[in-house]
Amino acid sequence: MKCHHTIALAGNPNCGKTTLFNGLTGATQTIGNWPGVTVEKKLGAYAWKGTSYEIVDLPGVYLLANVGRGSEDERVARDYILSGEADLIVNIVDASNLERNLYLTTQLLEIGVPIILALNMSDLAERGGVAIDAAALGQALGCPVVPMVASKRKGGEALKAEIARAVQAPSAPAGRPTQVPAVEAAIDVLAPALSDAAKAAGVDPRWVALKLIEGDDRAERIAGPSLTEEAKQLRADVEKACGEDADIVIADGRFRFIAEIMKACHRQKHAVSTTLTQRIDAVALNRFLGVPIFLVAMYLMFLFTIMIGGAFIDFFDKGGEALFVDLPEQGLAAIGAPDLVQVIVKGFGSGLQTRDIRADHRLPVPVPLFP
Repeated sequence: MKCHHTIALAGNPNCGKTTLFNGLTGATQTIGNWPGVTVEKKLGAYAWKGTSYEIVDLPGVYLLANVGRGSEDERVARDYILSGEADLIVNIVDASNLERNLYLTTQLLEIGVPIILALNMSDLAERGGVAIDAAALGQALGCPVVPMVASKRKGGEALKAEIARAVQAPSAPAGRPTQVPAVEAAIDVLAPALSDAAKAAGVDPRWVALKLIEGDDRAERIAGPSLTEEAKQLRADVEKACGEDADIVIADGRFRFIAEIMKACHRQKHAVSTTLTQRIDAVALNRFLGVPIFLVAMYLMFLFTIMIGGAFIDFFDKGGEALFVDLPEQGLAAIGAPDLVQVIVKGFGSGLQTRDIRADHRLPVPVPLFP
């Protein structure tokens, strides 16, 4: 069956993206590498109501590559999303860590590609006393939101139905982070001049303008030298007006947008009881007690290694002598090997043999800290 639509899965590491990919595609998966890089490429497909969908599992990333400093994973994810090969992006987010996961979502909104938000791990969020209003989240982002638990195969059919609906009439999400006036003014200056270059590259001119101010290498290639120089001057104006680097100012704008979204859709239903791990961390990672506890733990481990390990030293010493010295020596003698060979092999075996270095008085027995 010919694939009619291509869907890309994007999300942070450990958000359940691979679990969802496996649940959608089953045994149809193929694995290779993206062209020119060692990053793994996973493809699969599924059929739903007479239509087939090809699924591309993008590398798990926290953000899209920027300023030429991104990892291979980030560049692969960014370049594929910008290529326009996918009809739709399904952005998987961890509902129990929604605020952190939404940073990647804001960058997808800025690009303006059609997206669906898959609100995964909803059960973990509920277990943690968190209530997320999916309708309010969708309204704030301007895109469909599908609550699901991929590990339990909950919400998969609803997601397929939403994908089928979205690909019939793809549209850019309505939500987008608003930047400070200095950045918005710079975008207003650059965007009209970038219209033709952005159209040729198949991207939104306002996104190119924003990324130029941020100093993105891909945007600079799209814009060309003259507009890149103009963007550098505008970037300097933004930094002078805001007193911060332009990329930090833009990142702050994204975080403000995320904070507004969290206020609209996120609610802590009840206080969550402290786990045993958290109670231990509160003591072991204390700013005053942490170092003394670490030093005591290291001393006790050293004491345990020497005192307990010393009880077995004779066993390993005799076993090593029989295995590495006596056995090779007898074998070489039996076949009539030259004396020089026997001496070399015996010396090598003696080097491998375990020795009780305390018996040679090279290392004193540690004095117990608590006699």
